Amino acid sequence: METLLIVDDEPRQVKALSAIIGKKWPRFRILEAADAEEAWSLLQREPIDAVLTDIRMPGSDGLSLAERIANEKPAVKTILISGYGRFEYARQALEHRVVDYLVKPIGLADIERIVAKLQHLFDRERRLRQSETLYREHLWRAWLGGTISRELRDELFKPYPAGIPGIAMVLEFAAPSSEIEADPDPSASERLSAKWSESLAALGRSECFADPARSRIYSFAWLDQASAARHAPWTRTVRKIYERLAEGEERRIYLGISRLQPSLTEAAPDALGEALLAVRHRFYAENEPILLRSEVGPFADAARTGTKEAAEAIASAVRNGDRAGARKRMDAFFSFRESPPYPEPDVAKEETVLLYRGVVEALRSGLLAEIDLPSMAAAKRSFEASQSCLELRSRFGRLLDALFEQAEAARRDKNGQLILQCQNYLRERYMEDLSLESLAQMYHFNPSYFSSLFKQKTGVNFSDYVLELRIRNAKRMLENTDDRIADISERVGFRNATYFNKMFKRYTGMSPNAFRRMNGRGAMG
Repeated sequence: METLLIVDDEPRQVKALSAIIGKKWPRFRILEAADAEEAWSLLQREPIDAVLTDIRMPGSDGLSLAERIANEKPAVKTILISGYGRFEYARQALEHRVVDYLVKPIGLADIERIVAKLQHLFDRERRLRQSETLYREHLWRAWLGGTISRELRDELFKPYPAGIPGIAMVLEFAAPSSEIEADPDPSASERLSAKWSESLAALGRSECFADPARSRIYSFAWLDQASAARHAPWTRTVRKIYERLAEGEERRIYLGISRLQPSLTEAAPDALGEALLAVRHRFYAENEPILLRSEVGPFADAARTGTKEAAEAIASAVRNGDRAGARKRMDAFFSFRESPPYPEPDVAKEETVLLYRGVVEALRSGLLAEIDLPSMAAAKRSFEASQSCLELRSRFGRLLDALFEQAEAARRDKNGQLILQCQNYLRERYMEDLSLESLAQMYHFNPSYFSSLFKQKTGVNFSDYVLELRIRNAKRMLENTDDRIADISERVGFRNATYFNKMFKRYTGMSPNAFRRMNGRGAMG
């Protein structure tokens, strides 16, 4: 929508033009002024695109207003109105870049001609702006992706001053609070990018471009030397600009700011990297919407350890109905990741996926197969959609509660309880000579019925279950000890090393020696 200002000291003329144009061409927002001074005041406060002004008015006339507009607001289109069809007015109007000239009385055909001309000019400029914007955004994205040639990079940065201090900034929008992240809204990003770009004029020369796919707006601002010399004023200005932008927005907006660069044009890649690093820390500081690179450190170089141990401890607590113990171990796992140096957010999410997978795998072998454990795919999507470490912890906690509910339901089943006791017995005595018949007798079952019940409740037959226990414990010994493979084979319940090698390869896809070379501390045979 464009804004048209009608200026005339005759109220009836103003109201008539306003009513006709407003009704017939609703794309225009109409403002009114009674003289040139009031018109200029509106031009200072409002985003006006065109002015339709009478020439003869008390005080400053329409030609003076047109001259002032041409000198100070050259983007505004001016049309003059007069009751005198004199060439001198038309000549002066052309000097002041007036786009057209009307003579009273004005008929509907005259209004239609003027509006059509304005629409044509606006549409042409919009196409040019869009074309230039798309081209420059293409260059920015090529530069970000490292695929830009030296010639195009020089073209991209040619308009920007060299040797001038400045900062890079990244605005990032939090996704809606839901389990599945919503698709980004390109129009919202473009709208906010335009608003942000306009507001940054308070800092000096700036450049912005939107990346709707990542829900981000990248921007650079070149500061004057006086502002750059003092940290507080420019950071205060940026904060005020951010607060105006974020006001009324449904999605939370975070802002990452680089350190001040002595020469921003030359340091643009590093500055943008700093701003991205800063805004990524919102994952650990969700209540801090503005993050300065000067106040945050780099992410940890590698993932934290302890995922496997935490999974085993949590699974054991679930099997034993120990909610407090499971929560304590979960809290220890996350608190370890909530202190600097923080793991990169995607790494923290992946570690949580691995933790949940470890718990589920341990429970599938130690609980009943018929338990409806939440799917790994759904859990992974949930963790990856987390907007903060606190939310990641909360989502894991909800899934942990679901595991406890399923485990408790299994324990209430009488036959299920007996099979659970049998499983616990097997986990403690897997290395001994075990038979289905001896276990059936121990739990007072007919061997045939016990075999059927065991497979129904665990999903595998008795012999396969014992074999899996032995292979799992053999893997742990291969990873953590330098013991001979033959000794490990015997220790986990195999009386024949050849058979152990054959079964180990069937279950893992590799020999014990190969497994140790990849995962263990040595390769002793």
